[in-house]
Amino acid sequence: MERAIILYAPDEDKLKNASERIQRTLVNEKYEVEVKAAKNSSIVDITASDIVIVGFNDAKSRVHPDFKAIDKALTGINLAGRVAGFFTFDTADAMVHFRKSFHDSDIIIFETPLILGPGDDGAKGILNWVHKLLAGALKKHL
Repeated sequence: MERAIILYAPDEDKLKNASERIQRTLVNEKYEVEVKAAKNSSIVDITASDIVIVGFNDAKSRVHPDFKAIDKALTGINLAGRVAGFFTFDTADAMVHFRKSFHDSDIIIFETPLILGPGDDGAKGILNWVHKLLAGALKKHL
């Protein structure tokens, strides 16, 4: 069974709820999935996963402070063969720095972020996004 990790920051209900909805969608696709606030995670969570999904909600900061340890750990690490996707309730601009950090690790980056609106539970959008992420991951592995 393939494994996925969903990391999010800051640790707030709307990001946790969106993460758990993404988790349920991946579990329905037969993935083993763990959801963690970034402040409670480490690089080991990423290296042990086939798919890494990162959620943000802070467009004012290049990297939320809860992600600083992971961001630093990505320097010089090889994550080739893994896939990363990003989601936010804000703007995709908040992801630019972290996408570069992941790109430098040779992880396959799913180019389309999931952008949820305020008060959006995102059920249909999340389902479609996860299916596209998985299809893109499968294509890149073939």
